Amino acid sequence: MSKFTPAQLIARYEACRTSRRTIEGVWNDITRLVFPYKGDMFNDYPDEQSIDWRENRDVFDSTAVFAAARLSASIHGLITNPFLRWFEASFRDSKLNEVAGAREWLEEVSEVIYQTLQDSNLNTEGGEMYQDLVGYGTSVLVEEDTAIDGDYDDWEGVKFQCIPIREAFFESDYEGGVAAFYRRNEWTAVQIMSKFMSEDVPETIREQAESAESVGIRHDVILCVYVENLEPGQEVPDVSRVMPADRRPIQWRYILQSDKTVLGTGGYYEMPAFAPRWRKMSGSQWGWSPAMIALPDIKTVNAMAEQGLAAGEKAIDPAIFIPEMDIFSDLDFTAGAVNVVRSTENIIAAPSGSDFQQEVARIDRLRISIMEAFHSNELELKESPAMTATEAMIREDKMQRLLGPTAGRINTDVWGPVINRTFMILTRAGKIAQPPAGLENAELDIAFLGPLSRAQSSDKIAAIDRVVEGALMLAETVPDNLDLIDFDEATRERARLLAAPATIINDEDKVEQLRETRAKAQEEAKQAAQMQQGSEMIKNVGGPEGVEQLTSQMQQAQGQGQGPQQ
Repeated sequence: MSKFTPAQLIARYEACRTSRRTIEGVWNDITRLVFPYKGDMFNDYPDEQSIDWRENRDVFDSTAVFAAARLSASIHGLITNPFLRWFEASFRDSKLNEVAGAREWLEEVSEVIYQTLQDSNLNTEGGEMYQDLVGYGTSVLVEEDTAIDGDYDDWEGVKFQCIPIREAFFESDYEGGVAAFYRRNEWTAVQIMSKFMSEDVPETIREQAESAESVGIRHDVILCVYVENLEPGQEVPDVSRVMPADRRPIQWRYILQSDKTVLGTGGYYEMPAFAPRWRKMSGSQWGWSPAMIALPDIKTVNAMAEQGLAAGEKAIDPAIFIPEMDIFSDLDFTAGAVNVVRSTENIIAAPSGSDFQQEVARIDRLRISIMEAFHSNELELKESPAMTATEAMIREDKMQRLLGPTAGRINTDVWGPVINRTFMILTRAGKIAQPPAGLENAELDIAFLGPLSRAQSSDKIAAIDRVVEGALMLAETVPDNLDLIDFDEATRERARLLAAPATIINDEDKVEQLRETRAKAQEEAKQAAQMQQGSEMIKNVGGPEGVEQLTSQMQQAQGQGQGPQQ
Protein backbone atom coordinates (compact mmCIF):
# COMPACT_ATOMS: atom_id res chain seq x y z
CA MET A 1 0.00 0.00 0.00
CA SER A 2 1.29 3.45 -0.94
CA LYS A 3 2.48 5.71 1.84
CA PHE A 4 0.53 8.62 0.25
CA THR A 5 -3.17 8.91 -0.49
CA PRO A 6 -4.25 10.56 -3.77
CA ALA A 7 -5.36 13.65 -1.84
CA GLN A 8 -1.95 13.91 -0.17
CA LEU A 9 -0.13 13.62 -3.50
CA ILE A 10 -2.29 16.33 -5.07
CA ALA A 11 -1.70 18.54 -2.01
CA ARG A 12 2.07 18.12 -2.41
CA TYR A 13 1.80 18.96 -6.12
CA GLU A 14 -0.20 22.11 -5.38
CA ALA A 15 2.35 23.14 -2.75
CA CYS A 16 5.14 22.80 -5.34
CA ARG A 17 3.12 24.84 -7.81
CA THR A 18 2.44 27.61 -5.29
CA SER A 19 6.06 27.85 -4.15
CA ARG A 20 7.34 28.97 -7.55
CA ARG A 21 4.82 31.70 -8.41
CA THR A 22 7.47 34.42 -8.17
CA ILE A 23 10.01 32.86 -10.51
CA GLU A 24 7.28 32.01 -13.02
CA GLY A 25 6.99 35.73 -13.77
CA VAL A 26 10.68 35.81 -14.70
CA TRP A 27 10.27 32.70 -16.85
CA ASN A 28 7.34 34.28 -18.64
CA ASP A 29 9.42 37.37 -19.51
CA ILE A 30 12.20 35.13 -20.83
CA THR A 31 9.69 33.18 -22.92
CA ARG A 32 8.34 36.37 -24.50
CA LEU A 33 11.72 37.95 -25.24
CA VAL A 34 14.16 35.02 -25.70
CA PHE A 35 11.95 32.10 -26.82
CA PRO A 36 9.06 33.86 -28.58
CA TYR A 37 7.85 30.72 -30.38
CA LYS A 38 7.25 28.82 -27.14
CA GLY A 39 4.07 30.87 -26.61
CA ASP A 40 3.02 32.44 -23.32
CA MET A 41 4.48 30.24 -20.62
CA PHE A 42 1.56 30.13 -18.21
CA ASN A 43 -1.46 30.71 -20.42
CA ASP A 44 -3.70 27.74 -21.06
CA TYR A 45 -4.05 26.79 -24.72
CA PRO A 46 -6.61 24.16 -25.67
CA ASP A 47 -4.58 23.22 -28.77
CA GLU A 48 -1.84 24.40 -31.13
CA GLN A 49 -4.31 26.49 -33.13
CA SER A 50 -4.73 28.78 -30.15
CA ILE A 51 -1.14 30.02 -30.43
CA ASP A 52 -0.68 32.97 -32.79
CA TRP A 53 2.63 32.06 -34.38
CA ARG A 54 2.76 35.44 -36.16
CA GLU A 55 2.37 37.52 -33.02
CA ASN A 56 5.93 38.24 -31.86
CA ARG A 57 5.64 41.96 -31.25
CA ASP A 58 7.23 41.66 -27.83
CA VAL A 59 10.52 41.13 -29.67
CA PHE A 60 11.89 44.25 -31.36
CA ASP A 61 15.54 43.20 -31.12
CA SER A 62 16.56 39.58 -31.71
CA THR A 63 20.06 39.71 -30.19
CA ALA A 64 19.04 37.59 -27.19
CA VAL A 65 17.11 35.13 -29.38
CA PHE A 66 20.16 34.39 -31.54
CA ALA A 67 22.63 34.44 -28.63
CA ALA A 68 20.58 31.92 -26.63
CA ALA A 69 20.30 29.59 -29.62
CA ARG A 70 24.05 29.80 -30.24
CA LEU A 71 24.97 29.11 -26.61
CA SER A 72 22.58 26.16 -26.24
CA ALA A 73 23.88 24.56 -29.44
CA SER A 74 27.49 25.14 -28.38
CA ILE A 75 27.09 23.69 -24.90
CA HIS A 76 25.34 20.69 -26.47
CA GLY A 77 28.34 20.03 -28.68
CA LEU A 78 30.88 20.73 -25.94
CA ILE A 79 29.38 18.36 -23.35
CA THR A 80 27.46 15.66 -25.27
CA ASN A 81 28.64 15.89 -28.85
CA PRO A 82 26.32 13.63 -30.90
CA PHE A 83 29.23 12.47 -33.08
CA LEU A 84 31.65 11.46 -30.30
CA ARG A 85 31.36 9.08 -27.39
CA TRP A 86 31.39 11.52 -24.51
CA PHE A 87 31.89 9.18 -21.56
CA GLU A 88 33.61 5.98 -20.49
CA ALA A 89 33.13 3.57 -17.60
CA SER A 90 35.89 2.66 -15.17
CA PHE A 91 36.22 1.03 -11.78
CA ARG A 92 36.33 3.44 -8.88
CA ASP A 93 39.32 1.53 -7.51
CA SER A 94 41.91 2.36 -10.17
CA LYS A 95 43.91 -0.80 -9.43
CA LEU A 96 41.00 -2.94 -10.62
CA ASN A 97 41.22 -1.34 -14.07
CA GLU A 98 44.49 -3.22 -14.63
CA VAL A 99 43.00 -6.65 -13.93
CA ALA A 100 43.13 -8.94 -16.96
CA GLY A 101 40.02 -8.47 -19.06
CA ALA A 102 38.73 -5.57 -16.96
CA ARG A 103 39.49 -2.81 -19.44
CA GLU A 104 38.02 -4.75 -22.34
CA TRP A 105 34.83 -5.31 -20.34
CA LEU A 106 34.65 -1.62 -19.41
CA GLU A 107 35.15 -0.66 -23.05
CA GLU A 108 32.35 -3.01 -24.10
CA VAL A 109 30.01 -1.67 -21.41
CA SER A 110 30.71 1.93 -22.43
CA GLU A 111 30.03 1.15 -26.07
CA VAL A 112 26.75 -0.69 -25.31
CA ILE A 113 25.48 2.22 -23.20
CA TYR A 114 26.54 4.74 -25.83
CA GLN A 115 24.86 2.89 -28.68
CA THR A 116 21.67 2.57 -26.61
CA LEU A 117 21.65 6.33 -26.04
CA GLN A 118 22.43 7.00 -29.70
CA ASP A 119 19.56 4.77 -30.82
CA SER A 120 17.17 6.75 -28.63
CA ASN A 121 15.93 10.32 -29.06
CA LEU A 122 18.45 11.70 -26.57
CA ASN A 123 20.13 14.06 -29.02
CA THR A 124 16.88 15.85 -29.90
CA GLU A 125 15.47 15.97 -26.37
CA GLY A 126 18.89 16.84 -24.97
CA GLY A 127 18.98 19.84 -27.29
CA GLU A 128 15.66 21.02 -25.86
CA MET A 129 17.06 20.55 -22.36
CA TYR A 130 20.05 22.77 -23.13
CA GLN A 131 17.72 25.48 -24.46
CA ASP A 132 15.74 25.43 -21.23
CA LEU A 133 18.93 25.64 -19.19
CA VAL A 134 20.20 28.66 -21.13
CA GLY A 135 16.84 30.39 -20.79
CA TYR A 136 15.19 29.32 -17.55
CA GLY A 137 18.21 27.97 -15.67
CA THR A 138 16.29 24.77 -14.85
CA SER A 139 15.11 21.86 -16.96
CA VAL A 140 13.56 18.43 -16.40
CA LEU A 141 14.58 15.41 -18.49
CA VAL A 142 12.81 12.05 -18.13
CA GLU A 143 14.21 8.67 -19.23
CA GLU A 144 11.68 5.90 -19.85
CA ASP A 145 12.28 2.17 -20.28
CA THR A 146 10.25 0.86 -23.22
CA ALA A 147 9.86 -2.62 -21.67
CA ILE A 148 6.20 -3.38 -20.91
CA ASP A 149 5.63 -5.00 -17.51
CA GLY A 150 9.26 -6.10 -17.36
CA ASP A 151 9.10 -8.01 -20.65
CA TYR A 152 12.40 -7.46 -22.53
CA ASP A 153 11.75 -9.92 -25.36
CA ASP A 154 10.72 -7.15 -27.77
CA TRP A 155 12.66 -4.40 -26.02
CA GLU A 156 13.06 -1.20 -28.04
CA GLY A 157 15.60 0.60 -25.89
CA VAL A 158 15.03 3.77 -23.92
CA LYS A 159 13.37 7.06 -24.78
CA PHE A 160 13.72 10.55 -23.39
CA GLN A 161 11.45 13.54 -23.01
CA CYS A 162 12.33 17.08 -22.02
CA ILE A 163 9.30 18.15 -20.00
CA PRO A 164 8.16 21.76 -20.60
CA ILE A 165 9.05 23.71 -17.49
CA ARG A 166 5.49 24.96 -17.20
CA GLU A 167 4.32 21.36 -16.68
CA ALA A 168 7.16 20.10 -14.44
CA PHE A 169 7.33 20.33 -10.64
CA PHE A 170 9.65 18.52 -8.26
CA GLU A 171 10.77 18.19 -4.66
CA SER A 172 14.51 18.17 -3.92
CA ASP A 173 16.41 15.79 -1.69
CA TYR A 174 19.25 16.89 0.58
CA GLU A 175 21.74 16.67 -2.32
CA GLY A 176 19.62 18.78 -4.66
CA GLY A 177 18.42 15.80 -6.71
CA VAL A 178 14.83 14.89 -7.49
CA ALA A 179 13.03 13.28 -4.54
CA ALA A 180 9.54 13.51 -6.07
CA PHE A 181 8.36 14.59 -9.51
CA TYR A 182 4.98 15.89 -10.65
CA ARG A 183 3.76 16.65 -14.15
CA ARG A 184 0.60 18.49 -15.02
CA ASN A 185 -1.05 17.02 -18.13
CA GLU A 186 -3.98 18.85 -19.72
CA TRP A 187 -5.86 16.09 -21.50
CA THR A 188 -9.23 15.83 -23.16
CA ALA A 189 -11.62 13.03 -22.27
CA VAL A 190 -10.64 11.20 -25.47
CA GLN A 191 -6.95 11.36 -24.51
CA ILE A 192 -7.72 10.07 -21.03
CA MET A 193 -9.72 7.16 -22.41
CA SER A 194 -6.93 6.26 -24.85
CA LYS A 195 -4.34 6.28 -22.06
CA PHE A 196 -6.11 4.35 -19.29
CA MET A 197 -8.42 1.37 -18.92
CA SER A 198 -12.06 2.37 -19.10
CA GLU A 199 -12.98 0.82 -15.74
CA ASP A 200 -10.54 3.18 -13.97
CA VAL A 201 -11.99 6.31 -15.61
CA PRO A 202 -14.92 8.16 -13.95
CA GLU A 203 -18.31 8.01 -15.65
CA THR A 204 -18.27 11.75 -16.39
CA ILE A 205 -15.06 11.40 -18.41
CA ARG A 206 -16.45 8.44 -20.37
CA GLU A 207 -19.57 10.46 -21.21
CA GLN A 208 -17.51 13.44 -22.37
CA ALA A 209 -15.42 11.18 -24.60
CA GLU A 210 -18.60 10.16 -26.43
CA SER A 211 -20.04 13.68 -26.65
CA ALA A 212 -19.16 15.97 -29.55
CA GLU A 213 -19.86 19.07 -27.44
CA SER A 214 -17.15 18.10 -24.92
CA VAL A 215 -14.31 17.41 -27.36
CA GLY A 216 -12.37 20.57 -26.40
CA ILE A 217 -12.80 20.30 -22.62
CA ARG A 218 -9.49 19.58 -20.92
CA HIS A 219 -8.83 18.04 -17.52
CA ASP A 220 -5.76 18.24 -15.30
CA VAL A 221 -4.23 14.79 -14.87
CA ILE A 222 -1.26 14.85 -12.50
CA LEU A 223 1.56 12.33 -12.80
CA CYS A 224 3.09 11.79 -9.34
CA VAL A 225 6.43 9.96 -9.08
CA TYR A 226 7.79 9.43 -5.57
CA VAL A 227 10.03 7.21 -3.47
CA GLU A 228 8.17 4.48 -1.60
CA ASN A 229 9.53 3.94 1.90
CA LEU A 230 10.47 0.43 3.01
CA GLU A 231 8.36 -1.28 5.62
CA PRO A 232 10.10 -2.22 8.92
CA GLY A 233 12.16 -5.34 8.33
CA GLN A 234 11.72 -5.19 4.54
CA GLU A 235 14.86 -5.90 2.52
CA VAL A 236 16.21 -3.38 0.05
CA PRO A 237 15.04 -4.59 -3.39
CA ASP A 238 17.62 -5.77 -5.91
CA VAL A 239 16.98 -3.38 -8.80
CA SER A 240 19.28 -5.35 -11.11
CA ARG A 241 16.53 -7.97 -11.41
CA VAL A 242 13.05 -7.69 -12.89
CA MET A 243 10.34 -7.40 -10.23
CA PRO A 244 6.60 -6.63 -10.10
CA ALA A 245 5.68 -2.97 -10.48
CA ASP A 246 4.21 -2.66 -6.99
CA ARG A 247 7.45 -3.84 -5.38
CA ARG A 248 9.73 -1.34 -7.10
CA PRO A 249 11.25 1.41 -4.93
CA ILE A 250 9.88 4.27 -7.05
CA GLN A 251 6.10 4.41 -7.51
CA TRP A 252 3.96 6.50 -9.86
CA ARG A 253 0.29 7.46 -9.94
CA TYR A 254 -1.83 9.25 -12.54
CA ILE A 255 -4.46 11.19 -10.59
CA LEU A 256 -7.42 13.17 -11.94
CA GLN A 257 -7.08 16.43 -10.03
CA SER A 258 -10.76 17.35 -9.99
CA ASP A 259 -11.96 14.38 -7.92
CA LYS A 260 -8.65 12.69 -6.89
CA THR A 261 -9.42 9.54 -8.90
CA VAL A 262 -6.41 7.27 -9.47
CA LEU A 263 -6.34 6.49 -13.19
CA GLY A 264 -3.19 4.36 -13.30
CA THR A 265 -0.38 3.03 -11.12
CA GLY A 266 3.05 1.56 -11.66
CA GLY A 267 6.65 1.60 -10.54
CA TYR A 268 10.20 2.47 -11.54
CA TYR A 269 13.46 0.90 -10.43
CA GLU A 270 15.23 4.28 -10.38
CA MET A 271 14.00 7.86 -10.33
CA PRO A 272 13.35 8.57 -14.04
CA ALA A 273 13.32 12.39 -13.76
CA PHE A 274 16.46 14.52 -13.65
CA ALA A 275 16.51 18.26 -12.95
CA PRO A 276 19.75 19.92 -14.11
CA ARG A 277 20.40 23.56 -13.29
CA TRP A 278 22.67 25.96 -15.20
CA ARG A 279 24.01 27.42 -11.95
CA LYS A 280 22.38 27.40 -8.56
CA MET A 281 22.63 29.50 -5.42
CA SER A 282 23.02 27.65 -2.15
CA GLY A 283 19.64 27.00 -0.57
CA SER A 284 17.68 27.64 -3.78
CA GLN A 285 15.80 24.93 -5.63
CA TRP A 286 15.79 26.72 -8.97
CA GLY A 287 18.74 27.55 -11.16
CA TRP A 288 19.68 30.82 -12.75
CA SER A 289 20.75 31.30 -16.35
CA PRO A 290 22.49 33.68 -18.77
CA ALA A 291 19.05 34.88 -19.89
CA MET A 292 18.20 35.86 -16.31
CA ILE A 293 21.44 37.83 -15.99
CA ALA A 294 20.82 39.64 -19.28
CA LEU A 295 17.07 40.12 -18.76
CA PRO A 296 17.25 43.84 -17.73
CA ASP A 297 19.33 44.64 -20.81
CA ILE A 298 17.04 42.50 -22.99
CA LYS A 299 13.99 44.43 -21.81
CA THR A 300 15.74 47.77 -22.28
CA VAL A 301 17.05 47.08 -25.77
CA ASN A 302 13.62 45.88 -26.92
CA ALA A 303 11.96 48.99 -25.47
CA MET A 304 14.53 51.23 -27.15
CA ALA A 305 14.17 49.40 -30.45
CA GLU A 306 10.39 49.81 -30.27
CA GLN A 307 10.79 53.50 -29.46
CA GLY A 308 13.28 53.86 -32.29
CA LEU A 309 10.77 52.41 -34.75
CA ALA A 310 8.21 54.98 -33.65
CA ALA A 311 10.76 57.80 -33.98
CA GLY A 312 11.86 56.55 -37.39
CA GLU A 313 8.26 56.44 -38.53
CA LYS A 314 7.87 60.09 -37.58
CA ALA A 315 11.09 61.00 -39.40
CA ILE A 316 10.11 59.13 -42.56
CA ASP A 317 6.49 60.26 -42.58
CA PRO A 318 6.42 63.39 -40.41
CA ALA A 319 3.40 65.40 -39.33
CA ILE A 320 2.58 68.42 -41.55
CA PHE A 321 2.00 72.00 -40.37
CA ILE A 322 -0.35 73.98 -42.66
CA PRO A 323 -2.04 77.36 -42.14
CA GLU A 324 -5.78 77.01 -41.64
CA MET A 325 -6.93 78.64 -44.92
CA ASP A 326 -4.13 77.46 -47.22
CA ILE A 327 -5.72 74.15 -48.26
CA PHE A 328 -9.10 73.30 -49.71
CA SER A 329 -9.16 69.60 -48.61
CA ASP A 330 -7.07 67.00 -46.78
CA LEU A 331 -3.66 66.46 -48.31
CA ASP A 332 -3.29 63.25 -50.28
CA PHE A 333 0.25 61.80 -50.06
CA THR A 334 -0.28 58.83 -52.37
CA ALA A 335 1.67 58.51 -55.61
CA GLY A 336 0.32 60.76 -58.42
CA ALA A 337 -2.11 62.56 -56.11
CA VAL A 338 -3.29 66.12 -56.89
CA ASN A 339 -3.67 68.57 -53.98
CA VAL A 340 -5.22 72.05 -54.37
CA VAL A 341 -3.55 74.64 -52.08
CA ARG A 342 -3.26 78.43 -52.03
CA SER A 343 0.54 78.27 -51.51
CA THR A 344 3.21 75.70 -50.65
CA GLU A 345 5.43 78.16 -48.81
CA ASN A 346 3.74 77.71 -45.43
CA ILE A 347 3.44 73.89 -45.62
CA ILE A 348 6.25 72.50 -43.43
CA ALA A 349 7.07 69.14 -41.86
CA ALA A 350 7.16 68.85 -38.09
CA PRO A 351 10.74 68.30 -36.81
CA SER A 352 11.22 64.90 -35.15
CA GLY A 353 13.92 65.97 -32.71
CA SER A 354 15.31 62.43 -32.61
CA ASP A 355 19.05 61.77 -32.27
CA PHE A 356 19.39 58.50 -34.11
CA GLN A 357 23.17 58.29 -33.70
CA GLN A 358 22.87 58.36 -29.92
CA GLU A 359 20.11 55.78 -30.06
CA VAL A 360 22.17 53.42 -32.23
CA ALA A 361 25.17 53.79 -29.90
CA ARG A 362 23.10 52.96 -26.82
CA ILE A 363 21.49 49.96 -28.51
CA ASP A 364 24.90 48.68 -29.63
CA ARG A 365 26.21 48.88 -26.06
CA LEU A 366 23.22 46.92 -24.81
CA ARG A 367 23.66 44.31 -27.53
CA ILE A 368 27.30 43.82 -26.57
CA SER A 369 26.29 43.40 -22.93
CA ILE A 370 23.67 40.79 -23.88
CA MET A 371 26.14 38.89 -26.04
CA GLU A 372 28.67 38.86 -23.21
CA ALA A 373 26.07 37.35 -20.87
CA PHE A 374 25.58 34.53 -23.40
CA HIS A 375 29.38 34.13 -23.96
CA SER A 376 28.97 34.94 -27.64
CA ASN A 377 32.44 36.49 -27.94
CA GLU A 378 34.07 33.29 -26.70
CA LEU A 379 31.94 31.11 -28.97
CA GLU A 380 32.55 33.05 -32.18
CA LEU A 381 35.56 32.20 -34.31
CA LYS A 382 37.97 34.83 -35.56
CA GLU A 383 37.15 36.62 -38.78
CA SER A 384 40.53 35.58 -40.19
CA PRO A 385 40.57 32.42 -42.34
CA ALA A 386 42.80 30.53 -39.90
CA MET A 387 43.33 30.34 -36.16
CA THR A 388 46.81 29.75 -34.80
CA ALA A 389 47.48 26.97 -32.30
CA THR A 390 48.12 29.54 -29.57
CA GLU A 391 44.83 31.30 -30.29
CA ALA A 392 43.00 27.98 -30.22
CA MET A 393 44.55 27.14 -26.83
CA ILE A 394 43.56 30.55 -25.44
CA ARG A 395 40.01 30.08 -26.69
CA GLU A 396 39.77 26.60 -25.14
CA ASP A 397 41.14 27.98 -21.87
CA LYS A 398 38.47 30.68 -21.83
CA MET A 399 35.73 28.17 -22.54
CA GLN A 400 37.05 25.93 -19.77
CA ARG A 401 37.02 28.75 -17.21
CA LEU A 402 33.63 30.13 -18.26
CA LEU A 403 31.66 26.94 -18.84
CA GLY A 404 33.62 24.45 -16.74
CA PRO A 405 31.51 24.92 -13.57
CA THR A 406 28.29 24.67 -15.57
CA ALA A 407 29.48 21.54 -17.38
CA GLY A 408 30.39 19.93 -14.06
CA ARG A 409 26.95 20.68 -12.62
CA ILE A 410 25.14 19.37 -15.71
CA ASN A 411 27.20 16.16 -15.67
CA THR A 412 26.43 15.67 -11.98
CA ASP A 413 22.74 16.57 -12.19
CA VAL A 414 21.74 14.70 -15.32
CA TRP A 415 24.31 12.81 -17.39
CA GLY A 416 25.84 10.77 -14.58
CA PRO A 417 22.41 9.61 -13.34
CA VAL A 418 21.24 8.99 -16.94
CA ILE A 419 24.22 6.72 -17.64
CA ASN A 420 23.72 4.87 -14.35
CA ARG A 421 20.02 4.33 -15.05
CA THR A 422 20.74 3.20 -18.61
CA PHE A 423 23.31 0.71 -17.28
CA MET A 424 20.76 -0.74 -14.86
CA ILE A 425 18.11 -0.95 -17.60
CA LEU A 426 20.57 -2.79 -19.86
CA THR A 427 21.48 -5.11 -16.98
CA ARG A 428 17.82 -6.03 -16.45
CA ALA A 429 17.44 -6.50 -20.20
CA GLY A 430 20.38 -8.91 -20.26
CA LYS A 431 22.44 -6.70 -22.57
CA ILE A 432 25.45 -6.32 -20.25
CA ALA A 433 28.02 -9.12 -20.22
CA GLN A 434 29.17 -10.58 -16.92
CA PRO A 435 32.23 -8.77 -15.50
CA PRO A 436 35.53 -10.61 -15.05
CA ALA A 437 35.78 -12.97 -12.09
CA GLY A 438 36.22 -11.20 -8.78
CA LEU A 439 34.85 -7.87 -10.04
CA GLU A 440 31.13 -8.59 -9.71
CA ASN A 441 30.73 -6.22 -6.74
CA ALA A 442 33.24 -3.56 -7.80
CA GLU A 443 31.89 0.00 -7.97
CA LEU A 444 31.76 1.65 -11.37
CA ASP A 445 32.58 5.27 -12.07
CA ILE A 446 31.89 7.49 -15.08
CA ALA A 447 34.46 9.72 -16.77
CA PHE A 448 33.18 12.34 -19.22
CA LEU A 449 35.06 12.75 -22.48
CA GLY A 450 33.27 15.58 -24.27
CA PRO A 451 35.30 18.37 -25.92
CA LEU A 452 34.96 20.56 -22.83
CA SER A 453 36.04 17.71 -20.55
CA ARG A 454 38.98 17.06 -22.86
CA ALA A 455 39.93 20.73 -22.64
CA GLN A 456 39.85 20.49 -18.85
CA SER A 457 42.24 17.50 -19.08
CA SER A 458 44.64 19.30 -21.41
CA ASP A 459 46.49 20.94 -18.49
CA LYS A 460 47.31 17.55 -16.96
CA ILE A 461 48.43 16.18 -20.33
CA ALA A 462 50.67 19.20 -20.88
CA ALA A 463 52.14 18.79 -17.38
CA ILE A 464 52.99 15.14 -18.05
CA ASP A 465 54.63 16.06 -21.37
CA ARG A 466 56.69 18.84 -19.80
CA VAL A 467 57.93 16.62 -16.96
CA VAL A 468 58.93 13.80 -19.32
CA GLU A 469 60.61 16.17 -21.78
CA GLY A 470 62.52 17.86 -18.97
CA ALA A 471 63.68 14.53 -17.57
CA LEU A 472 64.94 13.41 -20.99
CA MET A 473 66.89 16.65 -21.40
CA LEU A 474 68.51 16.34 -17.97
CA ALA A 475 69.33 12.69 -18.64
CA GLU A 476 71.94 13.79 -21.18
CA THR A 477 74.05 15.13 -18.31
CA VAL A 478 72.55 13.22 -15.35
CA PRO A 479 71.44 9.76 -16.60
CA ASP A 480 70.21 8.73 -13.16
CA ASN A 481 67.54 11.43 -13.39
CA LEU A 482 65.39 9.05 -15.49
CA ASP A 483 64.95 6.86 -12.42
CA LEU A 484 62.50 9.46 -11.09
CA ILE A 485 59.99 8.88 -13.90
CA ASP A 486 57.62 5.93 -14.07
CA PHE A 487 57.25 5.95 -17.84
CA ASP A 488 54.67 3.15 -17.81
CA GLU A 489 52.40 5.07 -15.45
CA ALA A 490 52.95 8.33 -17.37
CA THR A 491 51.88 6.65 -20.61
CA ARG A 492 48.82 5.04 -19.00
CA GLU A 493 47.72 8.31 -17.39
CA ARG A 494 48.20 10.20 -20.66
CA ALA A 495 46.15 7.60 -22.54
CA ARG A 496 43.40 7.85 -19.91
CA LEU A 497 43.27 11.65 -20.12
CA LEU A 498 43.16 11.47 -23.92
CA ALA A 499 40.34 8.90 -23.72
CA ALA A 500 42.28 6.46 -25.87
CA PRO A 501 40.56 3.08 -26.42
CA ALA A 502 41.39 0.68 -23.63
CA THR A 503 42.19 -2.07 -26.13
CA ILE A 504 45.36 -0.32 -27.37
CA ILE A 505 47.02 -0.29 -23.93
CA ASN A 506 48.39 -3.61 -22.69
CA ASP A 507 47.78 -4.64 -19.08
CA GLU A 508 50.66 -5.16 -16.64
CA ASP A 509 50.75 -8.93 -17.10
CA LYS A 510 51.04 -8.65 -20.87
CA VAL A 511 53.66 -5.91 -20.60
CA GLU A 512 55.73 -8.12 -18.28
CA GLN A 513 55.33 -11.07 -20.66
CA LEU A 514 56.43 -8.98 -23.65
CA ARG A 515 59.46 -7.69 -21.78
CA GLU A 516 60.47 -11.18 -20.66
CA THR A 517 60.13 -12.43 -24.24
CA ARG A 518 62.18 -9.49 -25.50
CA ALA A 519 64.87 -10.00 -22.86
CA LYS A 520 65.05 -13.71 -23.68
CA ALA A 521 65.34 -12.96 -27.39
CA GLN A 522 68.10 -10.44 -26.72
CA GLU A 523 69.99 -12.96 -24.57
CA GLU A 524 69.69 -15.62 -27.27
CA ALA A 525 70.85 -13.13 -29.89
CA LYS A 526 73.84 -12.24 -27.70
CA GLN A 527 74.78 -15.88 -27.27
CA ALA A 528 74.41 -16.49 -31.00
CA ALA A 529 76.65 -13.51 -31.71
CA GLN A 530 79.30 -14.83 -29.31
CA MET A 531 79.18 -18.25 -30.95
CA GLN A 532 79.47 -16.66 -34.36
CA GLN A 533 82.42 -14.60 -33.19
CA GLY A 534 84.12 -17.72 -31.79
CA SER A 535 83.57 -19.63 -35.02
CA GLU A 536 85.13 -16.84 -37.04
CA MET A 537 88.12 -16.67 -34.73
CA ILE A 538 88.66 -20.45 -34.98
CA LYS A 539 88.41 -20.23 -38.73
CA ASN A 540 90.94 -17.41 -38.82
CA VAL A 541 93.62 -19.22 -36.76
CA GLY A 542 93.05 -22.56 -38.56
CA GLY A 543 94.06 -26.09 -37.57
CA PRO A 544 94.28 -27.92 -34.23
CA GLU A 545 97.42 -26.05 -33.21
CA GLY A 546 95.68 -22.75 -33.75
CA VAL A 547 92.70 -23.91 -31.72
CA GLU A 548 94.93 -24.93 -28.81
CA GLN A 549 96.71 -21.60 -28.98
CA LEU A 550 93.38 -19.69 -29.09
CA THR A 551 92.02 -21.72 -26.15
CA SER A 552 95.11 -20.91 -24.13
CA GLN A 553 94.75 -17.21 -24.91
CA MET A 554 91.07 -17.23 -23.93
CA GLN A 555 91.86 -18.91 -20.60
CA GLN A 556 94.55 -16.35 -19.94
CA ALA A 557 92.13 -13.56 -20.84
CA GLN A 558 89.53 -14.90 -18.42
CA GLY A 559 92.11 -14.99 -15.69
CA GLN A 560 93.39 -11.48 -16.45
CA GLY A 561 90.01 -9.93 -17.32
CA GLN A 562 90.95 -9.11 -20.95
CA GLY A 563 90.26 -10.50 -24.39
CA PRO A 564 92.53 -12.80 -26.40
CA GLN A 565 95.43 -11.27 -28.27
CA GLN A 566 95.76 -11.92 -31.98
